[in-house]
Amino acid sequence: IYGTERVARGDLSYKTELKRRDELQTLSNSFNDMTNSLKTSNEERERLFSIVERAKVEWEKTFDTIQDAIIACDGKHNITRANRAAAILLGVKLEDLTAMTCYSAMNHLSGFKQLADTAVNSLRLSSGEMYTPSGDKTFLMSIYPTIDKNGKFQGAVQILHDITEIKQAEKELENRRIVAMTKLAELTEKRDPATGHHLYRIRNYCRTIAEELRKQPKYSTIINDQFIKSLLEASMLHDIGKVGIPDSVLLKPGALSPEEFEIVKTHTVTGEEVLAGPEYFNMAREACRHHHERNDGKGYPDGLKGEDIPLSARIISLADTYDALASARPYRKAMTHEQIRSIILQESGKQFHPDIVNAFINRESEFQALSMADV
Repeated sequence: IYGTERVARGDLSYKTELKRRDELQTLSNSFNDMTNSLKTSNEERERLFSIVERAKVEWEKTFDTIQDAIIACDGKHNITRANRAAAILLGVKLEDLTAMTCYSAMNHLSGFKQLADTAVNSLRLSSGEMYTPSGDKTFLMSIYPTIDKNGKFQGAVQILHDITEIKQAEKELENRRIVAMTKLAELTEKRDPATGHHLYRIRNYCRTIAEELRKQPKYSTIINDQFIKSLLEASMLHDIGKVGIPDSVLLKPGALSPEEFEIVKTHTVTGEEVLAGPEYFNMAREACRHHHERNDGKGYPDGLKGEDIPLSARIISLADTYDALASARPYRKAMTHEQIRSIILQESGKQFHPDIVNAFINRESEFQALSMADV
């Protein structure tokens, strides 16, 4: 009895000897209990196996229907798994992907190697935009490295999300923004043709100053391509506030009275108000308000001093002054480059920030050429 009970509990290594007939019934009952137990265990195992299989099928279905391309690689960069979206994106059969490495499969995407190397070397998530050779598709790629318990690289999962439509929409928005700013700048030009041409000239002056400042360590992290782009747009709009000045003042051929000059000064605040709202007008707004501030704090409208004045406004201030002095007015002749140069040097540290003046001196030949060129 003892032995059969042990067998019923699963100890199949136990061997027993039958000594009495009355033990036969007990042995039979124990054997039946054992088979019932095994049957129940087998059914439970089959039930759990079925659940796992269904989950696997569902996972496979989900994995292959995800629109983003997903590619998994091992520690040697061999592709171990990929979904259908990846095969379509890379233009190969799904079954052929596992015979390739991540590098060979995606090296045609611009920037992939650099991004992958960064992820592998840093063992951290790396993300960046990828482009097809034709440039017709743009993807946001994220590479997730996997590591073992010792922190060593074991592989990576790459996910590519098609952002082509988003980039096209951004480009369209950018085009509309440029059109809007051009139209705004033209408002000033229609009021005062001299001011209109002046806007296009100072745009070139501002570019020259910014490019020169960019060479200096102090400004190299501030002035990048986006800064220059925004600066050029701001330079076109810095006088937009003049749309609020009466023609009798704006177009007056002679010198302005103190009262009239106070009216002209309002164009700084008016310009800021006109451009209120959109974030992409941030630099243009600060340029409108502050391009008549002075380095010594004696400017308007806020009396800002030195580097409290936004860099964009400091640059536009010198460019604005140079072109104004180089242009003829009904009440005076245009000044020569040498005369303007002398005035700017005298105003270094006073009206103008010394760094801006130095940048002008380093590129003054370009200023002189630009002042004589056709707009």
